[in-house]
Amino acid sequence: MRFKDKIVLITGASVGIGHSAALMFAREGARLVINSQSSRGQTVAEEITIGGGQAIFVQGSVEEPADAQRMVEAAVAEFGRLDILVNNAGIVLPGTVDNMSVEDWDRTIAVDVRGVFLMSKFAVQQMLHQGGGVIIHNGSIAAVTGLKDRAASTILTRRSASIVSIPAQP
Repeated sequence: MRFKDKIVLITGASVGIGHSAALMFAREGARLVINSQSSRGQTVAEEITIGGGQAIFVQGSVEEPADAQRMVEAAVAEFGRLDILVNNAGIVLPGTVDNMSVEDWDRTIAVDVRGVFLMSKFAVQQMLHQGGGVIIHNGSIAAVTGLKDRAASTILTRRSASIVSIPAQP
């Protein structure tokens, strides 16, 4: 068990890669904090618990400072520390550059870039306090290839480039 007793917080863990990562970490012995904007994350936490693992669910939005801080605090309150943060939450809204609304653009940047910053900020504060930790930024292949007919392609390219360049000090 490669992650036995490690405390892992995964954002955007209710579907896709986040869900798969949560199950993998659980199989490898990690104790998990599952995050999702929707209540679907509760189902993932229950799935892990039924399978013999340990997981809690914290609903919240990564782009909201209070929610991001609450997620880290929940990990510490429940498990005593935070060893690994997986910045996985991200959104892809439909639209091309000429028809995507400014509000959709701002929402995507808020989740995909600001959310990574906020989660990293609060995780780093905790990790420095406890003597270390690991932050994993999950980017997108769109950083290299883009997505045809999507303004989000440009956003994802910038997000992936942005998160790769965020240094994780712990």
